[in-house]
Amino acid sequence: MKNSADVDGASLIDTNVWFSHLRPCHLDDRDAILQATLDIEMSLTGRSDMFQLNIFFAEASKELRNAVKLFESGMFDAAFYSVRSAVELARVVAYFSGDDDPASSELYETWKKGGWFPLDGKIRKNLSEDCAPFQEVKDALPKFFDERNNALHRANKYIHRQGFHTFYSLIQRPETRYVGYLHVMRDEFHSFIMGAVTEIILLRLSVDPFPI
Repeated sequence: MKNSADVDGASLIDTNVWFSHLRPCHLDDRDAILQATLDIEMSLTGRSDMFQLNIFFAEASKELRNAVKLFESGMFDAAFYSVRSAVELARVVAYFSGDDDPASSELYETWKKGGWFPLDGKIRKNLSEDCAPFQEVKDALPKFFDERNNALHRANKYIHRQGFHTFYSLIQRPETRYVGYLHVMRDEFHSFIMGAVTEIILLRLSVDPFPI
């Protein structure tokens, strides 16, 4: 008598059973978002001391694309996290840009070796206080950055799974009190990733104002 696995190790039970909690859904403006990630990736800085750090923006762009794929596959908590991580990477390279020789700095060397590195909160504080180009951008768009802070707070509820509206077990339930969960989450994610694209573009401009 065979057990529940075939010769390849795959379950004989329909795999859809194991992933029935996922609710794939289409993301509005997906093509525009994906195109924007490509534009960011291709907007190479002209700063010779920063050229090898273009890979940070390329990686952030790929994380945004991953987020689109994850969200449309129904893995929304991972999708929110991927967006957050993309913006954090863009902040890191903006943080490096304040050094006289970023690609040779001790801070960058420490980062490459996986040594102690400031958390995102410290980096955000540093950019706001010590990075003049970023300060100018932030001062010009205070409402945008206030909303980004609020959006991050809301996204963290999904990432850290706080509140029943973040549970896979409940977003698919038909009862009236649950029926709006999926719709609200979809709108929240759409707003979060659109804002992230804009924020990464602004961080890119703070590194080098050469037009994107």
